[in-house]
Amino acid sequence: MVPLDGSTQSEAALPAARRLAERLRASVVLLHVIEEDAPEWLHGERHLREAGAAEAYLRTVAASFPEGVPVESHVHAVRGEGAAVGRNEVAGSIAGHAGEWNADLVLMSTHGRRGVRQLFKGTVAQQVVRRGVPVLLVRPGGAKESEAWEEVLVPLEDAALGMQVMPFWKQALALVRSGGGAVRLLTVVPTLETLSGPESSSRVLLPSTTAEVLALEEGDAARALEVAVRRLGEAGIPASGTVRRGDAAEEILAELERRKERRPLLVLGTRGKAGLEAFWLGSVAARVLPRLTGPVLLMPTPQRAS
Repeated sequence: MVPLDGSTQSEAALPAARRLAERLRASVVLLHVIEEDAPEWLHGERHLREAGAAEAYLRTVAASFPEGVPVESHVHAVRGEGAAVGRNEVAGSIAGHAGEWNADLVLMSTHGRRGVRQLFKGTVAQQVVRRGVPVLLVRPGGAKESEAWEEVLVPLEDAALGMQVMPFWKQALALVRSGGGAVRLLTVVPTLETLSGPESSSRVLLPSTTAEVLALEEGDAARALEVAVRRLGEAGIPASGTVRRGDAAEEILAELERRKERRPLLVLGTRGKAGLEAFWLGSVAARVLPRLTGPVLLMPTPQRAS
């Protein structure tokens, strides 16, 4: 599903949508949600306000897809007694339609100069992911994002847990296969200096013991990654894994930089109803997303069993 509002910014998602639909033999649903009292122009871009104009616009976009790709379009114009959707309800409407159309993936572009950060704060992608639908975010002007990604980088807080939820990774794995690329798994174990949250007090009270515990965690993480890499290999997916020590957000960004020639697609997992805030206690995603220059796939994963 590709939500479009008529702007060139939202249309930045279309090159990736065309490529993925063709490679994956997937169908596409183009969606436009009519907003209540929507302005004719927004941030210097046209803003579709009438169902007829929106339908004509989506038909034009649909014609731009490769021959053989099934494309449907839908304009959501009313709710309840006929009132258009309020501005604050647009994100919920996108999420609801993704469920109604059984969308495996919502593909959308970040908006404005703040990019992913603005969309993250605006909760559009967040609300869709909360409903259990993966969201692939691409950036305006990212021409290479219409090409095949050579690698998917998947940071895992817990590699063993990550493999338990492999059935929920079907979209991520499909994206890898579409480009003939490989999976790169990454687990970050903090150092004594980069511990945060409730555990940070232990580095002051019990520094030697805490350092030993972290060293054991590094070993456990390496063994778990070995299992994960082997299982992916058995599924026919080339994979590798590495354990880094340090701050999780900084190490994720550093790994993207180290592997930038392979144009990696970053996959960030989220857990439970808390959405993006649930990713590694919320601090990692909030610090990584604003600094990204490439695409990111936000994946819902089930909540860890208590």
